[in-house]
Amino acid sequence: MTKVFFDNKELVMEIQGHAGFANAGQDIVCAAVSALSMTLLAAAEEEPMYQASRDINKQEALIRVSCCPERGYMTRCREMFRTICIGFELLHMEYPDFVRIEVSECS
Repeated sequence: MTKVFFDNKELVMEIQGHAGFANAGQDIVCAAVSALSMTLLAAAEEEPMYQASRDINKQEALIRVSCCPERGYMTRCREMFRTICIGFELLHMEYPDFVRIEVSECS
């Protein structure tokens, strides 16, 4: 199972684990998780004002993306994370046995 944690206040998203929907190379859920994860990484790193950092551990199937945006870019950065989060929520609704998502809301 893939577990996604999104901290909306701190702008951190962690994606961990293999979906396990099908064999490696044929797992459509894993492909969707990878596409969403790589999109977040690329979008966060494309904007220097987001001051993004990432940690990828292939052995643990872990991707962690965080941002500490410069003044004036918080809303835009949060919207980017939230858009990816919506993608994971849709994936969870379609494949609840293979993707779990937890969202920590803003205070």
